[in-house]
Amino acid sequence: MAIPGELLTPDEHLAMETSAQLANLVRKIIGDGPDADWDWGEALYRIHAVEQMILAQAAARAFPDLYRPLGGRATTGPHEDEHAESDVLDRWHRMNGAVG
Repeated sequence: MAIPGELLTPDEHLAMETSAQLANLVRKIIGDGPDADWDWGEALYRIHAVEQMILAQAAARAFPDLYRPLGGRATTGPHEDEHAESDVLDRWHRMNGAVG
């Protein structure tokens, strides 16, 4: 569970720190050969994807009706209500000032 006032849990902070260490190590492993920039871009894309999953946990806690936590189930979803998907989209549009 996140510490009050903190957006991420201690484990999520640790995962983000670890991903930065991994990125630095992978960059070192790749080196500076002729295709290093290409390989680095490919590796960075994948590391960033994992970071996005970790950071999305805060959004899932802040907006449980809109975002599903990793390993969890959205509080409202198509599995519970045939209109749930459109309800979630409607809430999202209202939150973001979209006219609907």
